[in-house]
Amino acid sequence: MNFYFNNIRLYICRELTFRWIFIWRIVGNILFLLLYKGLWKSIFAGSEVLKGFTINQLMTYYILARIITLFTSTRIDRDISRTILSGNFSTLLLKPVNPLLTLATSKLATSLTRLLIFCIPIAVVSKFFFKMITPFNIISFIGFVLSLLLAFILKLNIDILAGQIAFWVRGTEAVTHLKDFVFSLFSGSLIPLAFFPNTLHIITNYLPFRMIIDLPARIYIYGLENKQIIQLGIACFWCIVLVLLNKLVYKNGIKNMIVYGG
Repeated sequence: MNFYFNNIRLYICRELTFRWIFIWRIVGNILFLLLYKGLWKSIFAGSEVLKGFTINQLMTYYILARIITLFTSTRIDRDISRTILSGNFSTLLLKPVNPLLTLATSKLATSLTRLLIFCIPIAVVSKFFFKMITPFNIISFIGFVLSLLLAFILKLNIDILAGQIAFWVRGTEAVTHLKDFVFSLFSGSLIPLAFFPNTLHIITNYLPFRMIIDLPARIYIYGLENKQIIQLGIACFWCIVLVLLNKLVYKNGIKNMIVYGG
């Protein structure tokens, strides 16, 4: 266990050496949000409320979507597939640690660093630039933090699952790009799910992608209601399913490597 904690500390120190990158990211995301604000102002066209959003609520949604996306984006799927295809995964198996858990802890360190030196500053800046609203109440904020933790676990496990495809398939780029597209569409990071057709909106209620962006943002903006509590339960369910599925895929993937001399 000490190994994994040391791994987290090591990667936090490494991330802090590239602080200037985060400054450019803050500037880039502020510009991105300015473009979105101009676009949605024209769509609102004088309306006070659209699909349950005021313009300030919608901008808060997009700010949170950007922050959550950057916090949960680990690219661990690329690292896993690259390590497997290069043959280095076999070397990692010789060490007395779990290779996937080692990679996961390094990504956790990266995400925690982003949260501290990027996500929080952009939220502060957005408070002045875009009138970002504050949480509905303290219970909503606690619910938001819990949903953010579940979002990280969900996104991490989805990415790990996509990366492990490399145990059987050498060309994993198509799978990775498809996963990214599905996530962007059904998580609400591109367009809030409230703007989806009703049937498609209902389907997204039971998919894990919504729990990563849309659920935390809605808890922050509208509060922790019974519907959101049920969604948190669904998120916990998906976390358990994906962790167990990853363990099963990993076990069979290792066997496949041994059989084919990986």
